[in-house]
Amino acid sequence: MASEFPRAQQTANFLMGVPGPELITDPRLNELDYGEFEGSPFLEYAVWLDGHGPHERPPGGSESQREGIRRMLTGVLAAQEHPGPRVLVAHGLLVSVLLWHRERTPGGAMPLFFPEAPYIEPVAIPDDELPEFVGALMNDLETGVLDRAVGSGDREVMRIGEGAAVATVDPVSHHSPDQKDLPHA
Repeated sequence: MASEFPRAQQTANFLMGVPGPELITDPRLNELDYGEFEGSPFLEYAVWLDGHGPHERPPGGSESQREGIRRMLTGVLAAQEHPGPRVLVAHGLLVSVLLWHRERTPGGAMPLFFPEAPYIEPVAIPDDELPEFVGALMNDLETGVLDRAVGSGDREVMRIGEGAAVATVDPVSHHSPDQKDLPHA
């Protein structure tokens, strides 16, 4: 399964091989509608999001961050309607939300900004765990509580004013000299 975005469909077709099973596209797996911020540097959207919050739609956008996450999670859960094994090819925000949930501390509230998703790294969630996994995230969306903690461990936190974290950055010493971080799609 893939979103409607051509790059997601191309990746899914590559993963399926030739000949592969029929590709199923689901618009619920599409990336967030960033409205007027589409195609702009993320920091421009981040500044706007920090000032307006996750429940407001960006100018020209059809959904808020939280509405988009809810849509994407319904797409993930709907994957179980199709026979397995299955692979979903989606976008960075969804992967970031899933990985955040997997790594979260007990009782940790859903943040305004999520850690950046790794570049083409699969997230495996067994079918029997998926409803509870997505259900917990949907519950987080309903509570609407934001985690505005300063940070954790040895990570630096980039902030916009006194507001929420824009990004957490691992110290350079954690990377080998020959490792390069590829841009995220």
